[in-house]
Amino acid sequence: MEDFQDNQEIPQPAQTPCFSTEQIEGYHRTKRILLLAGIVLSLICWITWCILADTWVLWLAGSTDHRWPALLLTAFVMLGINTLIGLPLDFYGSFILEHRFNLSNQTARSWIVFQVKSWLVGAIIGGGLLAALYAALWYTGPLWGLYVWIGVMLFSIVLAKVFPLVILPIFYPAKPLDSPSLSERLTSLAARANLTISGIFDLALSKDTKKANAMLAGLGSSRRVYLSDTLLDNFSDDQIAVVFAHELGHHIRGHIFKLIGIAAITTSLLVALIWWRLNPYAGGSTNEWTGAVTTFAH
Repeated sequence: MEDFQDNQEIPQPAQTPCFSTEQIEGYHRTKRILLLAGIVLSLICWITWCILADTWVLWLAGSTDHRWPALLLTAFVMLGINTLIGLPLDFYGSFILEHRFNLSNQTARSWIVFQVKSWLVGAIIGGGLLAALYAALWYTGPLWGLYVWIGVMLFSIVLAKVFPLVILPIFYPAKPLDSPSLSERLTSLAARANLTISGIFDLALSKDTKKANAMLAGLGSSRRVYLSDTLLDNFSDDQIAVVFAHELGHHIRGHIFKLIGIAAITTSLLVALIWWRLNPYAGGSTNEWTGAVTTFAH
């Protein structure tokens, strides 16, 4: 399931560099081409890996008797190769293209730091989920698939709740909004929409981008409104209130609950697919791990 948050990028006002319709179309066209190229490249990597996976796992089996290191090393190599191959496209799309259109404040060093942070966060979360999946497969018996499904659902809720408290600050510092009048105005709008928020924060995006942005993130007591400093510095309070009203529209229309429902269905289908693929290896002995690891690689 996805984080329960809404993220809206907003075009900058007139005092910042303006673009012609042709430039805007060219920017988004290039973004789409890069996205499609990335998908094709990922498919090629995955197909190649599927062809080589059996050989790789057999080599691992001859090098180690321990299934956990073999599993984690397989995941590291598989995802690491995919990341490295896609890195040039990522660099072009998120650094060179953004600078070409004067939309980025990042240096090459800060871009690398951002990527490394993303990889580390992804490795911690992904590694934990992978370990939990195989622990359920190998140790919890015939109901392992049910435990995985429950675990994924609970993890999604926890992740949505802690995202603004733990993960977001790793990338962008935030502080309470230093504008009592605007805070009161937005809080009043939220109350009229029957939405409870725990705070409104100034998010420091300007260190990386010139784009204005607004976001409603978190769940329950951690539900917060984030307004980027690029939005606060370049837009009037009236304009910001309109942006915030857009965020409230998602709440009023029930979009968040619809997304939760869609994510729950998608997650259930994914868990069912994983169960179908891995169930033959449930409860396998420590000496019978190659099939389970090979299936992950496929």
